[in-house]
Amino acid sequence: MKTITLKIKESDISKFGLENIDSLYFNDLVSKIGNELTLQALKAAQKAAKSAGLSKLTEDEINSEINEIRNESSS
Repeated sequence: MKTITLKIKESDISKFGLENIDSLYFNDLVSKIGNELTLQALKAAQKAAKSAGLSKLTEDEINSEINEIRNESSS
């Protein structure tokens, strides 16, 4: 196994929860970065859904929308 040195901005150290870490396997770093990017994507999707009024849909309305799309694609 090879050891490398990475330079990471202080803001990213905090963002990815690396403050108290001296050593980290590459796959763990990739996982931490992936988790943060997933969280950012989720927040963006929630914001888009709210601004489009989709966040007010009931479960029945959501299921109805899903069924409509399924029916369109199967015809």
